[in-house]
Amino acid sequence: MAWWSSMVSSVAFGIALAVAAYSWRRMRVVSLGVMAWCAAAWAISLRGFFQYAGGWNAADIPGFLLFGTLMTLPLVVFAYGWYRSPAFRGFLEATPVPLLIGIQVYRLGGGIFLWMQAEGLMPSEIGIVAGCADTFVGITAIPLAWAVARNMGGVRGLAIGWNLLGIADFLVAVSMVSLSFIGVLSLQPAPVRIGLHPLALISLFQLPLSIAIHLLAIRRLMSPG
Repeated sequence: MAWWSSMVSSVAFGIALAVAAYSWRRMRVVSLGVMAWCAAAWAISLRGFFQYAGGWNAADIPGFLLFGTLMTLPLVVFAYGWYRSPAFRGFLEATPVPLLIGIQVYRLGGGIFLWMQAEGLMPSEIGIVAGCADTFVGITAIPLAWAVARNMGGVRGLAIGWNLLGIADFLVAVSMVSLSFIGVLSLQPAPVRIGLHPLALISLFQLPLSIAIHLLAIRRLMSPG
């Protein structure tokens, strides 16, 4: 296994363990669910969704549809739990906003996209954008969490913008991969590796988890009372 494959997997399980540890005494079903989700995402990632890393193939259509479904499903489950379970909603509402921001420090691992772009493994349109945005979010997560904890002047608006940037980072990457797949964008090399191990693990686990955390943080920041 390549070093970068081990790193991506380690980051995924590291963030899962962090969430599970925090949730264990507060809502154990969340703790167990996150660990099971990460393990399942890792196992599915090993199978891959596309035929080969060299480019898109006509036979990749079922894999592309399944990939998109599995990437979106956790957000649907999150929304369902929010609206249907007062206990789950209460657990989320009790989570400190600085923690919701600071946990995104793991996004420093997204710098791997810059390395992949430099090695010719990822198109610059995705490698540079995703790599720079992820690195920025990761570097600024702890200082911003510190500022929010101290309720510094103007920090709430800044934190909302920061969370929106964190979401936009993912949406831009997903959009470019989708447009490349249907032939609207001609990216070189084709970003097929996004759906192959280990990068598929990011889309199946870190991406929906981070988006859910960002959305929760934005809601909390917009209604601090």
